[in-house]
Amino acid sequence: MAIVHPVLNPYSLASLERARQYLKRPDSVVSDTEEEVIILGLNAIPGLFEGEVGRKLACRTYRNAVTISCTATVNTTTLTAASGLLALKTLDDAVGVNLAIGSRVASITSDTALGLTKQAGASGAASVTFGSEPLVVDGTGTQEVYLPARPVVEVYGVKSVDGLGVKTALDLTSSRLDKKTGRLVLMSDVFPRGSLNIEIEAKAGYREPTTTDRGDWEGWSRLEGLCLRAVAVMFQDFDTMAGRTGELSLATATMKIMDFKLPEDIREGLRQFAQPW
Repeated sequence: MAIVHPVLNPYSLASLERARQYLKRPDSVVSDTEEEVIILGLNAIPGLFEGEVGRKLACRTYRNAVTISCTATVNTTTLTAASGLLALKTLDDAVGVNLAIGSRVASITSDTALGLTKQAGASGAASVTFGSEPLVVDGTGTQEVYLPARPVVEVYGVKSVDGLGVKTALDLTSSRLDKKTGRLVLMSDVFPRGSLNIEIEAKAGYREPTTTDRGDWEGWSRLEGLCLRAVAVMFQDFDTMAGRTGELSLATATMKIMDFKLPEDIREGLRQFAQPW
């Protein structure tokens, strides 16, 4: 049976390099087994943290999925198509047979070319599905709603959905958005009252600062610190086999993490990120 190595979660709250540094396990020291344990820990932590606070944390897009025929070239991040790529957004998930697991849109060059966050695993033309699904909230019958994901980077569009599934775009002209709280106020329309009848396409979540994106210094730094602390506890458990039993099954592998429970200091640090409603 072929060995399946874990792939780093695209929504990880810390990079593999930062985790190695934190654990004092540089490339020249870390073993293959230790690196897999670190990756599996980084992969597990977003789910553990999000379960604790009741919402998603790392930045991503929430958009209706679209499928486009694209051509990939092995060991490059470039993806080409006949047209249609300008309708996509950076950080859209990208899923296709020639692509690496966890690929997302890194940049959009033109209507016919874009860059991915990971190199393609094979060359060839195939259908690629971009996006995931929109945010869905209850219509309030007023001009305001709260997005369940925050901080909000940008709102791309809002639609109401009637009982027959017919979608109607709502007017975002001059709308107001409190990015920190996710409060969206329409100036020229209302959100029809209903249950889960409002679809919102948006980009939201905490972003790591880069040379091209100012990101969320305060929030991301705190989340990264909590993530690295959790990785250290998991790694220590693995290293010492501290007697607790249990295992965690992930998409690509299984790691015994000793029935891991978040330490109280990490849980305390996460309380500021908890969903307030």
